[in-house]
Amino acid sequence: IFKRACYECHDAKEMDGDLRMDTRELFLKGGETGPGFIVGNSKESLTMIRIRGEGEDPRMPKKKPPLSERETAIIAKWIDQGAE
Repeated sequence: IFKRACYECHDAKEMDGDLRMDTRELFLKGGETGPGFIVGNSKESLTMIRIRGEGEDPRMPKKKPPLSERETAIIAKWIDQGAE
């Protein structure tokens, strides 16, 4: 999901907001606005907030259609289960 929807703007070639999502360590470290996610807490994880379009910042991914409910649920479950 991340490769298809996010890496265009958040990988080694382009790090919008200083965020890289192509490795767990860099994704966890985060970018300008903080950690990409909080292990075990999808509800408060920045990535999930952006995917859901909550808060003041734009919904992600910006340049593509929103993730499906299923994709969103998969990412939330991944974070809640430790993001391994």
